[in-house]
Amino acid sequence: MVSPETIPARFQPSPLAAAVYIVGAGPGDPELLTVKAQRLLSQADAVFYANSLVPPQVLDWLRADADRIGTANLTLEDILPMMIERVRAGQSVVRLQSGDPSLYSAIHEQMQALAAAAIPFEVVPGISAYQAAAARLQVELTVPGLVQSIILTRISGRTAVPEGEELAALAAHRTSLCLYLSARHVEAAQAQLLEHAGEAGDHRRHGDDAEVSGHEEARQHNGGGHLEGGVDASGQELPAGRGARPRTDAALRRLLRVEGHLAP
Repeated sequence: MVSPETIPARFQPSPLAAAVYIVGAGPGDPELLTVKAQRLLSQADAVFYANSLVPPQVLDWLRADADRIGTANLTLEDILPMMIERVRAGQSVVRLQSGDPSLYSAIHEQMQALAAAAIPFEVVPGISAYQAAAARLQVELTVPGLVQSIILTRISGRTAVPEGEELAALAAHRTSLCLYLSARHVEAAQAQLLEHAGEAGDHRRHGDDAEVSGHEEARQHNGGGHLEGGVDASGQELPAGRGARPRTDAALRRLLRVEGHLAP
């Protein structure tokens, strides 16, 4: 694994401007952290990280004198004022989130609050769990002549999905369908999908019972221990013991494909 010490001096960037950098940490494997994420982590004055979700190896990139603030027991209402105060004091702040910030991460609320406070910010993408799942399963999600669309969605739960986005309606499109935040509802999701897949003999299920998401990656890189935690509807990160599945691994417990679109 590349480390800060192995980066040639000519590639060492100038100090970060005072701002909030919302950075995706990827699906749980610290080696899938992007080069830009590594650079920002190695330069930031302070890092707010989802310690219930982000592998501890990712923090090896931080400066020795950087402040590390775990957010598992904090709400957005707690976190935002702390980040804003630091930026106003001239510090660079990384808000490290699991997966990709654009998916199920509550960054909409964060960006609105930062903009309202006139705080500069930047969003840095990360590899999402559906990509890691496809790689683990060794499948292509867009096979020419069979399927050219991908739907990323979730099962309706504590946070309801909008009308028209229920799984049964989306299944009718027969695209590659990747479920986030649905680890507790795998069997129910499968049943809904199979209702729209034709006769039972025509389906194929792929990734069945396989831990192919960020949860498995994060477990491997946290000494094999079982991770708990997640994010509730308000954006609060839920620590171990509060009954939520991890956000990124809830991302894709299994990949379901129907009508033989993907080879076994």
